[in-house]
Amino acid sequence: MFTSRLFRLSCWLLNIKHQKSDKGCPWQNGRIERFFGTFKSKLKLLPENIDFDIPRLLTEYRCWYNHLRPHDYLDGSTPAEVFTNREKSSTKHKLMTFWKGTLVGDYYSPT
Repeated sequence: MFTSRLFRLSCWLLNIKHQKSDKGCPWQNGRIERFFGTFKSKLKLLPENIDFDIPRLLTEYRCWYNHLRPHDYLDGSTPAEVFTNREKSSTKHKLMTFWKGTLVGDYYSPT
């Protein structure tokens, strides 16, 4: 996967080091495996009468996963807060829901 000459040339031109995991070793790529595992479990909870606009559903899930869902491993912060070195504001937050209530979380505005 991702081994074509064009892909390798593009990586080389952009000075990107391509890292690969061994086949059949999902533990070597834990972040994306966790993302997909959570995605699958939430997808099973979707109401049957939801509009399956896939690009919108994926965008909403990505927003929830990175900006609204606190991670235990990140001491209750979201990946976006850690990535931007931002602390939660205890005063400005808004409850947000997606997928007819399947995805719920608090959005904290930057201080």
